[in-house]
Amino acid sequence: MTKTKLQIMREKKGLTAEQLAEKIIKFNNLTEIPFKVVVGDLKNFEIGRYPIKFRANVVFIAKALRCSVDELVEEE
Repeated sequence: MTKTKLQIMREKKGLTAEQLAEKIIKFNNLTEIPFKVVVGDLKNFEIGRYPIKFRANVVFIAKALRCSVDELVEEE
């Protein structure tokens, strides 16, 4: 299975999906969103179940990974 840009970047940073979810919540002050929802969304993005469609989602993830949005978004 081909890895998504998100999965490649997460692994490059040495993070698990759970660790990245913690960073997303912390860096974006998203304490109202349940941890398991963030982890589930990340895993769905990574396996390509659905693309990162909403700009806010990709910005939150990029901020936590300290990378650009372009480094995460797949070409269609």
